[in-house]
Amino acid sequence: TGYIKNAVPTKVELQLPKFGLKQELDLANILKKLGMTNIISKKANFKALTDSPISVGNIIHGASFVVNGKGMETTMEIGFGSPVFVFRKNIIFNADQPFLFFVVSKSQHVLFAGQCCKKTKNHVKFEKKLKHLTPKKPLF
Repeated sequence: TGYIKNAVPTKVELQLPKFGLKQELDLANILKKLGMTNIISKKANFKALTDSPISVGNIIHGASFVVNGKGMETTMEIGFGSPVFVFRKNIIFNADQPFLFFVVSKSQHVLFAGQCCKKTKNHVKFEKKLKHLTPKKPLF
């Protein structure tokens, strides 16, 4: 968060390829480590929700987004704002090489993080005209 707090708002002309990130996370083990050991078992008590006998087999969190020429499309419910800043000179950043990316909330929490890089074998190389580029590996 120190980088974010010390950052100076700067207008940037950003040239990005289309890329996206899709992440699924199995929450069952995480919830068990947090002490919610009965949630995915026959012992779970959901009587406050319904009188019917129900059980949970698994809990999976999924999130994805795509950055394209129109902006960022996401499957998570995230609010984005555009604060007004006094900008300095226009900086041009052409992402024609591998780069890291972060989507950060106003409260300075990293919502998405990833790495876009050159693809080999099963993917089109970065230098070619890309229809879609996915991150090599999520950072979280």
